[in-house]
Amino acid sequence: MDQKEFELMYAEAFLEWINKIYDYDYRAKLPRISENSNMPDIDVEGISAKGLDKLYLQFSQDRRPKNGKAYDGSFNPNQIGKVIEDKTFKYKEKDISKIILIIQGSATEDIAERIIKSQSLSLKYQTSEFRGIYYLSPPKSVMIGGVYYNEDWFVIPVKVVGPVLSVFSS
Repeated sequence: MDQKEFELMYAEAFLEWINKIYDYDYRAKLPRISENSNMPDIDVEGISAKGLDKLYLQFSQDRRPKNGKAYDGSFNPNQIGKVIEDKTFKYKEKDISKIILIIQGSATEDIAERIIKSQSLSLKYQTSEFRGIYYLSPPKSVMIGGVYYNEDWFVIPVKVVGPVLSVFSS
C-alpha cells in the first residue's frame, strides 16, 4: 500500500466517523491544490454531495522519528502535542484555518484518551489556528490482563470542527 492509499484509508475512517455523528455525507478524494495556494499541502479532501464545506485533511503520525525521517514505530506520550506544535511551526507562513489535522495514532483508545486528558491537550489547542485536530487510530489487537481484545478504528477530538459545518448558498 503506497502513502496515498494509506492516507485515503485513514480519511475514509475519519469521514465515516464525522458522517455518523453529524449525519453528513462526506467522501474522500485526492486533492488538486495549486502550487500558488497559501494553504499547506493537503493530503485528502472531504467532499459532500449535500453542499457542505469541503474538508481539507492533513495527516501526521504520532510515532517518534528515527534519524529525522523514518518512524521507528515506538509511541511517546508527549508526541501528540509535539506533532501539533511541529505542524503549526511548519506551516506558520501558510493559512491553516481550513485544515483539519489528523494525527495517525498508534496508542490504544484508553491510553490516547488518558494522554489527551492528562496533558489538557483539548484545552491547550482550542485556540489553535487549525480548523480541527483529531487523533485517529486504526484497528488493532490489544492485550489487557493477559487477554487479547480487538479494538476498532477510533477518533478522539482534540479541537472540534463542528458541530455544524455551513452549507454553501446557491
